[in-house]
This record gives sequence, C-alpha cells and structure tokens, in this order.
Amino acid sequence: MQQRRDDAFATDVLAGFRRFPTWMWRNTDVVEFVDWLRAFNDSRPPAARAGFYGLDLYSMHASMEAVLGYLRKTDSEAARRASERYACFDQFGNDSQVYGLLTGLSSAEDCEEEAIAMLVDLRRRASSTVRDGHDDSAFDAEQNARLVKNAEAYYRSMYLSDVSSWSLRDRHMVETLHALERHLGRSGNRPKIVVWAHNSHLGDARATRRTAGAQCRMARHRSAGNLSCGLVAMDTLAPGIDHRPLRIPAGWVTIDADLNLPTDTRGIVLFAHGSGSSRFSPRNRFVARKLGEAGLATVLADLLTSEEEEIDERTRHLRFDIELLAQRLVAATDWLGQQASGLSGLPIGYFGASTGAGAALVAASQRPEVVRAVVSRGGRPDLAGDALSHVSAPTLLIVGGNDVPVIGMNQRAAAQITAETQLIIVPGATHLFEEPSTLDTVAHHAQEWFLRHLALKE
Repeated sequence: MQQRRDDAFATDVLAGFRRFPTWMWRNTDVVEFVDWLRAFNDSRPPAARAGFYGLDLYSMHASMEAVLGYLRKTDSEAARRASERYACFDQFGNDSQVYGLLTGLSSAEDCEEEAIAMLVDLRRRASSTVRDGHDDSAFDAEQNARLVKNAEAYYRSMYLSDVSSWSLRDRHMVETLHALERHLGRSGNRPKIVVWAHNSHLGDARATRRTAGAQCRMARHRSAGNLSCGLVAMDTLAPGIDHRPLRIPAGWVTIDADLNLPTDTRGIVLFAHGSGSSRFSPRNRFVARKLGEAGLATVLADLLTSEEEEIDERTRHLRFDIELLAQRLVAATDWLGQQASGLSGLPIGYFGASTGAGAALVAASQRPEVVRAVVSRGGRPDLAGDALSHVSAPTLLIVGGNDVPVIGMNQRAAAQITAETQLIIVPGATHLFEEPSTLDTVAHHAQEWFLRHLALKE
C-alpha cells in the first residue's frame, strides 16, 4: 500500500494473512479500505504515504518463512543458522495449536530457546542495518522474529491459563505498536497512528473486573492485572498529558522508557518494575495514570534491554541483580537531570514494585541529594541490603494484608531505614493487589506521599 511491492490488488497485498478472510470480523471492509488507501498513496511522495500494519500474532509459521526469506537474500550463513533453529518446530507440523497442546500439556520439548535466539540475532542485525541505512526490510524481519518468539509462548501457555495467554497476545500487540512508533519516528517526526482492533482488545479492563461467570470469557481474560491495547492507549493518550517514548543511555546500553508529562508538572516519578515485568506492567501503568492526574510526570522504564529480557526469561537471574537494576535507575535519574524541555530541575521520586523496590532503595541511597521520596508496592526492600541504612529519602512501604511473608520483610527493612518511613498494610490484598479497589488504595497513598515530598519549593 506504500508501493513497496508490486501487488495490483488489495487481495494480493493481504495474501500474507493466512487466516484472511475467515476471521470473525467483516474483512470485506478491510479490502475496501486497502483499495482506498492505495489510491490515496498514489499521489503522495513516499515519505508521506500511509502504511497498514498487522499487530496480532497468528502467523507464526508465515513469520518464520519471512525471516528465512530475508536472511537468504542478505546473509546465507545467518539463514543456515535460522533454518536449523526453526527446524525445532518441524516435528509439530504446521498447526500452531498442536505445538501448544503438545508442549503445554505433555512432555514434548518446546522451542522457546530457539525462538529467543533468533529474535536476539535479528534485533542486533536490525539495529545496525537501520542505523546505517534505515532499511525497512531489516525492521520487518525483526518484527517477524518477535512474532515467532511471542507466538511460541502464546500457544504454549494457552492450554495452561486463559489469563496468561490473553495477556501475552495483547502485550505482543503493544510491543509491536511501540516498535512501529519508534521506527516510523526515527527521522524525528512523531508519526500519527490509528489502531483498528476488535473491542475486546481496546476496552477498559476495569469495567469487567467484577463480571462473574463463565458466560463472559473476555471478562476473565481482562480482569485486574492483565494487559489490553486499550488500557495502554488510555495511559499514553490521556488528555492534558504529553506522552513521549524515550531512549535513555545507561552505560554501555540504551534502555527504552515511556514519559508521561502533564501540562503543569509538579515533580517526576521513575518506576522500577518488578520480577519479570516491564514498562508495560498494567499495575504500574494504572498507578502512573493516577499520579499524572495529580500533576506528576512519570517515567516507566525497562531497566533491562530487550536482549537481557530474553535471557532473563530463560534464566530468571537478571531480575534479581539489584546492583545492575539500581545502576540503570541511577543512569536514568542522571540523564533526566541533564535534559531540557521541562525535565531538568524537577523533584524526583521512585516507585518500585517487587524486586524493583530493592533497586529503587539502592539507587536512592546513591543519589541522596536528588531523590526526595520512595514508594514501594509489594516490594522486596530487604534486597537493598546494607544500602537501607543510607537511604535519606522519605520511604513509604505498601504491602498486601494477605502477603504475609512480604509483610515481615518490609517490617524488618523499615527498622533499618533511618529516614522518615511508613508501612501501610492494605487489608485483603495479596502480593499483586489484584483484588477490587486494592490497587486504587495503593495509587491513593502513593499520590499523597509524592505530593507531600516532591512539592516544588517556591
């Protein structure tokens, strides 16, 4: 549709969508739209043409073929390695659900490591290729490798837990959307993007939190703590808040982050996510939205790079590397202090969840003159170790009343912090604060704490 191919008809352009037109949605509308878009682009210069991109992950085998096709044209040795890795899927045939059934419910060995290794390779290749020549084909190949990796996890989990598989699918859509935004905006101009999706992916999960019964399957999918494209869009497109994707240098790596900047900013809060989570954490984004409503800017950062996250999915060790996570948080703090555009000089606070709380406290101890407040949600402050006695920022520890082991950890940590410290136990809440109104309680206390301690001095 951007005339990057020679297809004459909309049906040819859409031929790669193997499930088309058998989905539940009215795909004749899509054909008509693609025909219109092609005519619209005909009279426009290449840089001004609109594209039409897929976000879902139902093309696992077609995406493998796309990765192999790209590598065969650009690097025969890399194509050979890719073919060997993807051969792991051959024993399951071409039905992705068979793969999920056999690996999820039986002892069949999965292909997770092979899919992750290919994505890491393609990310490295795409990074250098795009940096040198803005090659769209390298970006496309990376997205196809991302799809294979995420689809592998999706099909493997769908027979074990409806909730996790739904979240994996929507997280893939969000990751792809953010990658597309960065790619299209690489010249410096922020792209305009319209998301066209089924309402089950765009709705507000809070509206279905209390819906009960098996009759509403989507409500179970989208209960508290699960991700949907709609919820992320609400976070990033809230009225009166400027959303900016950030790339923050942190030593030898660069980390991705999302900045939400209210019109009249009263301070800025950096989020340190917890074990195995990311800047897309629906719980942290909910809290960030509430802070934004109070005039506080927020930065939700991935303290691990994409490659490190892929490694951590296998080893589970980087999420507990508190020293590394704290170093990344300190780097982000220093970087913010050097920026213009309303960021430099803002009072800074940290919000840490789970293991991220330990990293936030270590980082706060290393930047006592900068960090004015810390809030921990279901945190592991004990992981900060000896740094606890060096924390000078007022610290609020919020723990679920039913999260008994973590209550003890927080009580012992509070005794070691010499700065102003308060421990709040939320009745009826478990570790993830998934129970109705419990996360609202967290957001309320965090909002009050930051407003009190981050108030700009006149």
